Amino acid sequence: SAINEVALGSNPTDTFVITISDGALVNTGAYTVHIIGAREDLKLYMVEDTGASASDNITSAPRILVGVDNGVNWEYNTFGGPWITGANFGFDLPDGSYRAGSVQARIIGTTTSTSNLVAYKIDTFITMPTIQSTGGTYTLAKPPFTGTAEAGSIVELFDTVNGGTVKIATRTASLDGKWNFTPTNNLIDGNHTLKAITTDLAGNISESLQINIVVDTIAPNTPTITGPLSIEPMLRGMAEPGAIVMVTIGAATYRTFAAVNGAWGVDLINDAPFSGATPTLPGSYSVRVTATDASGNQSAPLVMQTWAITLIPLDTPVITSTAITRFVQPTIEGTAKPLSIITLEIKDASNNSVGIFSTTTAANGRWSINLAGQANAPTLNAGQIYNVSVLSTMGNLSASATSNLQVLITIPGIPLITSGTITNDNTPTITGTADAATLVLVTIERDLNNSVFAGATVFQVNTNINGTWVLNLDSARPLSGPLATLRDGRYRLLAKAVDFAGNQSANSAPHQLVIDNTDPLPPTMQPFFYTNVAKPIIVGTGELNSVITLTLNNYSFTTTVASNRSWSVDTNTATPTPAGFQSLVNGTTYQASAISTDLAGNSSLAAIQSVVMDNVAPVAPIIISPAVSLSLTPTIEGIGQSGTTAIINIDGTIYRTNVSSTGVWSFTVPTSLTITSHSVGVTLADAAGNISPAALQNLLIDPNALPAPVFTSARYTNNRMAPITGTARPGSSIALTISDGSSLQTFSSIVANRDGAWQLNFSAPGLNTNIFTVIATATLDAKTSAVSTMILKIDKAPPVINSIVTSFGSTLNLAETTRSQTATISISDIEDGKVVGITLNSTAYQGIVRNGIAIITIPATDLVKLTQNTSYEIRANVSDFSGNVAIEAQMVFLVDIEGPARPNFQTISSISSDIYSNDAFTADPRPVVTFAGESGQGVVIYGPQGVVSNSLYTMTESPAGTYSIAFNNGFSSTGAFNFRLVDSNGNQSPDGPGTQDYFQINSAPILYDMISMRQTSMG
Repeated sequence: SAINEVALGSNPTDTFVITISDGALVNTGAYTVHIIGAREDLKLYMVEDTGASASDNITSAPRILVGVDNGVNWEYNTFGGPWITGANFGFDLPDGSYRAGSVQARIIGTTTSTSNLVAYKIDTFITMPTIQSTGGTYTLAKPPFTGTAEAGSIVELFDTVNGGTVKIATRTASLDGKWNFTPTNNLIDGNHTLKAITTDLAGNISESLQINIVVDTIAPNTPTITGPLSIEPMLRGMAEPGAIVMVTIGAATYRTFAAVNGAWGVDLINDAPFSGATPTLPGSYSVRVTATDASGNQSAPLVMQTWAITLIPLDTPVITSTAITRFVQPTIEGTAKPLSIITLEIKDASNNSVGIFSTTTAANGRWSINLAGQANAPTLNAGQIYNVSVLSTMGNLSASATSNLQVLITIPGIPLITSGTITNDNTPTITGTADAATLVLVTIERDLNNSVFAGATVFQVNTNINGTWVLNLDSARPLSGPLATLRDGRYRLLAKAVDFAGNQSANSAPHQLVIDNTDPLPPTMQPFFYTNVAKPIIVGTGELNSVITLTLNNYSFTTTVASNRSWSVDTNTATPTPAGFQSLVNGTTYQASAISTDLAGNSSLAAIQSVVMDNVAPVAPIIISPAVSLSLTPTIEGIGQSGTTAIINIDGTIYRTNVSSTGVWSFTVPTSLTITSHSVGVTLADAAGNISPAALQNLLIDPNALPAPVFTSARYTNNRMAPITGTARPGSSIALTISDGSSLQTFSSIVANRDGAWQLNFSAPGLNTNIFTVIATATLDAKTSAVSTMILKIDKAPPVINSIVTSFGSTLNLAETTRSQTATISISDIEDGKVVGITLNSTAYQGIVRNGIAIITIPATDLVKLTQNTSYEIRANVSDFSGNVAIEAQMVFLVDIEGPARPNFQTISSISSDIYSNDAFTADPRPVVTFAGESGQGVVIYGPQGVVSNSLYTMTESPAGTYSIAFNNGFSSTGAFNFRLVDSNGNQSPDGPGTQDYFQINSAPILYDMISMRQTSMG
């Protein structure tokens, strides 16, 4: 298994014999012998020697080819490192410098080195060159340029000017990657675009970013002086527009700019020197003026040997025109000494002069310069702030008047009106947004028919820094049109913004406002008295889009009336106030009230509904009809809880019928049944939705069967000896069993007479008072009928009326007479379905017993007929189905529908500027008000937004019945307020003619006409 290597001769013609032996015996087994040939170096080739030289082995192509025949195995290495098996005809090298070689692969690995390593450099990347010279303006015709590039690369510099591109230089980057160039020929004046292109030794090419320069070697013309050359201490002249003008007057040098029309000026009184001290005036001075353009080229100087200045100042002129204008060439005006010469200069924000103009003051001392009519007048830039200075000259010189000037030509954005579209406030607050620092003009018009508008009233309001505005019609005064009190109806509101320059926006989109002080009608609630859901769903109808406030069990819920005018509150999922709605308690009667509040904030009277919680299912019904019927459309009968619904299931088909007030139900099948047995199940559903257990019967349809007996005697009686009677087929023998659940009696000697009548008479003392199940069968001609059943109740005890409770308690107040009320009668030992009667004021009302309770409604139309301060009696009576009559019960209540006498205003606190401090009007935003009235009463105050919360004021009462109301810091309303007293029964003092019970809080005087105000003792 050992591998031995033996060196053989190098002559290719030599012959070798190989013998393998163990030293004694020649082994004739099979062996494998490898003949290892000599390794042979292979030649390497570059795919392409790119770059400046085609033979320097520096290239951007990473592929190295190996000279081998197809199928020959070969290996390569770099720097004499490990041998790597090659594939195909070459290999790739990453960027770098190498010494590489390749040989034919060996059959088995041996250590053999190559002697012909070749140097290569692979370079596929080049650094982007830069031009480090900054762009800008050059006054040199041969500006120097510098930059960076890959070391040793060739840099070519190109110049594009006047649409043509030429190469202006070729340089080689130094070892530290830098290059520089100064043109030998002048560059022409104008705009130049420069770029550099580099090529490295491997042939990679890169281009720099472009830079833009301006070559400007031409100096400006010598400036000129245009005046004055006399006593005026202001030097004016012309120079190249935009040039820096340096004016040396004596030892002082002034720096100014030539305007776009070339004008420049120096004011010795108001301008500070750039260097040196201000010349003393009056005096004579030499003048030297030069102009330097933006490129730095300086003109030849203008020299004036002597400028003599005599100074007798005038009064400073006044600029009266506005500092903000919407005109780009506005009119600037003011006042100065009559017939004096006005010189006006406008400078931009960088203090560069943009124009100098002059005019003569009129005889009345007014002057005006309209820039639109001036030659070479500038067009002022919108939004930029300019400085305007004015001098007056009349043989002497005034001080300069200055003012800022800003052009605003942007039209303000269209305002938005964000306040609501409906209110019950006749002096509402209107809000919106607009551009900050603008005025908003709000127009209110009465909408007569959606296309005709009348009575336009315009108000002005300021926006704040956030762009919001508030117009309070309670205190605002119109610019034009009627007063701000709006009658009920529809209005159209428009708003436009005006900035300080007078620019106006378009009108806003029309905003509809409805003033509505009409209360909505009370909502309705689905009539139900019973529920088996501890947190029920209550539904009803109301005014479209109004908000319903439902109160149940002292919890309030709100919901909105839908487009179909319906509303619904699920007390299980809705959010109540306070939180944590408590489940209704079984057997308890609750009062639900619903109030509708419309979009304007008006509230309706309450709708009232009694709710009885009942989650007890009825007792299972009893089927008393026979289990065999001769008819294909049998009548199925039974007894059950009165007032419930019997649900009859015959072979899966559902029928319904009502249980009568006496507890009997009966249903005739409307379609024929087959002659066979049928499955019958009956359940009872009460008004609360509770379902009883089922009563079951297997009903056989057999036209040939003997008819079952029929009971004809009463099911309820208070006579223990009352006979049990019935009918059957004549001659039938009747068998009866009577059971009270603990004892059983059987009677069999009863025969139906020829009319089919039969009767069972009892011996004294008869049956006990109890509930009995009576079963009867008939036998005739060896046939026995099906069973007939009757439930018999013998009851000699009368029901007991336990209580009469009204929804208004023991006192009926005025507000309670405006809606229907209820009387709840609690009765024991009474059957469901029995009618209960009450009388009130000689009027009778009725209700039906459910679970021992009857709820009877007394309409508001009857309550309003009751007399103030009178006691009334509600009398209740009832009897049970057995004929036992309850003892009549009574409940007495007092009618108190008159509130306290109307209180009388006494005083209201005022501010120092109120000259009528004893009237009912004040500008004090949180006044103290006193009224006199009946002592010991409660207080309610009505304002423009409804009832004022008692958290906003403190009420104190003196023993003599003087009430003092002190409004606190939380109170912020204005307008008319009404003060009323409330007695212990909830009756309020009346409103209307009489003593004064109102007061007015206003921040500004208001003029009223007596058509809309009530008559008062004050006129």
